[in-house]
Amino acid sequence: MLLDAINDMCLKFKGKLDPISTGASAGLFEILGDNKPEELVKEVRKWLRSDNLYRNATFVVNIAQGEFRQANEQVIAANRWQQMQSLSFATAGLQASEAICKTDEVRPASPRGPEDPKNSLSVQCRRKHGRDQKQAFYQRLLGDHAPQAFTSEFESLAKNINNSLVPTQNLNGKMAVFYADGNSFGKIGSACKTPDDLKRWDTYIKAQRKELLDKVLQLAQSDPRWQTQTGIETQIRLETLLWGGDELMFVVPGWCGMALANLFFEQTAGQMSYPVNGKDKPLTHACGLVFCHHQAPISAISQLAKALADKSKEDISAFKGKDSLNWLVLESFDQAGSDLDAFLQMRFRGKIASWDTLTLSPTAVNALACKLSAQEPSSLKVALPRSTMVRALRMIVQGDALDTGTEASEALRLLQRSYTSVNNALKPSSESAEGHTEVFNQLWAQLHPKGSARDWHTIASLQPDPDDLAAWVKLIELWDYCQNPAQTTQATQEVQA
Repeated sequence: MLLDAINDMCLKFKGKLDPISTGASAGLFEILGDNKPEELVKEVRKWLRSDNLYRNATFVVNIAQGEFRQANEQVIAANRWQQMQSLSFATAGLQASEAICKTDEVRPASPRGPEDPKNSLSVQCRRKHGRDQKQAFYQRLLGDHAPQAFTSEFESLAKNINNSLVPTQNLNGKMAVFYADGNSFGKIGSACKTPDDLKRWDTYIKAQRKELLDKVLQLAQSDPRWQTQTGIETQIRLETLLWGGDELMFVVPGWCGMALANLFFEQTAGQMSYPVNGKDKPLTHACGLVFCHHQAPISAISQLAKALADKSKEDISAFKGKDSLNWLVLESFDQAGSDLDAFLQMRFRGKIASWDTLTLSPTAVNALACKLSAQEPSSLKVALPRSTMVRALRMIVQGDALDTGTEASEALRLLQRSYTSVNNALKPSSESAEGHTEVFNQLWAQLHPKGSARDWHTIASLQPDPDDLAAWVKLIELWDYCQNPAQTTQATQEVQA
């Protein structure tokens, strides 16, 4: 609705307003000709308040005049000041009622409404609009070659797994929420000195996002893992929760989450830089990925995905300003809570000091998607002894094996035995004449905080180390979710914490 509001304003006031930059919930316009700014502001506000749909959202409208960059900052500041003085929800259509709206739990429920009497008029209007527009969103962006049908709720998106395509039955009902946010994209827009500069930046980002969506849908249409059958209709298992500007959020089946992240980094690698003030500005993204049950509260999970991405934007992060993916596998949302640092320390008993050790670079995502996906008998995933790896992970978390003392020596021998079992499984066998040592070595280097300095073949397999914990966590927790085969891409950016 917010995206449409900005687009509809361009049409409604064509000849009066020229769009400079339009995002998911904001639009910057140049006032054309002899139109009086104050009168035009009143006209825009009146239109938003009177529209049957847009009156159910809150908008602020302001003007500023002068040099472009200064005027741009002034009008943004004026909008923010007006927002702080306004209600955070629209009051349109409020009616006296003894009941509370069952959806937003803020407005009174409508005493009438043939379709949805227990909700407020605002919720009824927005819900009907969403249902009508959801299926058409992709066609509006990509045209007639976009798929015609998509799943309409998370249950159909995440359930009815095809065991012949995804043999891991415990993924049935699991979904992946993927969020991406551009690093310092706002600063690039703020650095634009003229309206034309900002238009070019805005047009560039929209074109790149459109191409990304096209690639995602191409994959979804070509891979039956992304599809489900409802009667005679084939539906794509995809939900877009956020679209516009430098942010986006997708929901896909759990078994498609890593493939989506890999495709995202592969596609955005072509955006490596953008000219700003005569210098190329790197274009990178901080991403968050949450694997959870389809009944998890989506509002809270969405916030969690954003919070994960923000971890790489913190000043103390080694991934600040770089492409990164922070992730969590949740059995229930209550596992994480609101304090991610405390959650990590509690879960691993303080053995992992920061999120950097678990953050995945694009090359690490690609390594997981390519080297740990295949299920055929000769694959690395089949060769690796998962139960032994889990045991090694638990022993490192417990800490006894790597402490000093007599008891620790016995625990260390058990841990070394687990490492030896993994090493033996990688050696040549009847199923794999060449063995998997080199492939696992490459994967291990991408997942380990010390990178190739902690080479598995010559160092790690001989002597366990506390720093190995992060590599084992990534392998074990993402094991089931690495399902879709992917093509190996060239490393776009090597990042090691």
